[in-house]
Amino acid sequence: MGKVTKQNPVDLNYSCHQFGKIVVAMLLPVIGLLGVLFAVIAQPVFVSAFLSIMLAAFVFLLLLFCSLRVEVSREHLKVRFGLGLIHRSFEIIEVVDAYPVRNKWYWGLGIRLTPHGWLYNIQGLDAVEIVMRSSEKYRIGTPEPEELTRALQNALTAIREAAPPAAQSSGVPGGS
Repeated sequence: MGKVTKQNPVDLNYSCHQFGKIVVAMLLPVIGLLGVLFAVIAQPVFVSAFLSIMLAAFVFLLLLFCSLRVEVSREHLKVRFGLGLIHRSFEIIEVVDAYPVRNKWYWGLGIRLTPHGWLYNIQGLDAVEIVMRSSEKYRIGTPEPEELTRALQNALTAIREAAPPAAQSSGVPGGS
């Protein structure tokens, strides 16, 4: 599952890599069927080209959405699907709050706009909702909502403790 490293003021971090069993279970049979059709059945050239394109598209989809990696460092929360071509990064300093939530089953998998903001999910219903300074909300799917929440709260605490009192009250780095 995930790994939470020990709290260290210099290098706070958390990493969780989820394998998308449901996504893989849905895409592999389609890829297999397309592969069999392409290899076994004699078709006209345009059908072969179509099957080749479809096969490549489904393999690409599988590589894009086969997993979800969530990482928290002192500066960023990073969310990456599969190969990392689809990713999102949030600055910790812009996060106001984070707490565990449970998603509705019909909100699905992948990247979705829900009534509670954008959802990044590969499997399961558990997530952590983050609230940004801009009032935007995001939900990050995870099998470890308490650990992810704790890592985010620790990073937020470290930033608040490191900031000078004037900068905390004005919201501007350096306090001017």
